[in-house]
Amino acid sequence: GASLILTFSLFVRRIIRKQAKMKTMKTSGNIKCSLCDETFPNGTPYRKHWEDVHLDYALKYLSNDIRKR
Repeated sequence: GASLILTFSLFVRRIIRKQAKMKTMKTSGNIKCSLCDETFPNGTPYRKHWEDVHLDYALKYLSNDIRKR
């Protein structure tokens, strides 16, 4: 129930932070999304982009991973 949702949301936040740390490259003062190669001037638009474009994929991936356990 509620504890699974809380655990899942904490896991998603951890993945998002890790994703932002590992999957971005700074080039010429821009942040580059390695999932789609789009570039952003700073972290705020990149984070919004990741949530809008890539979050659904991450949630589906995590959901499938949790079911396999």
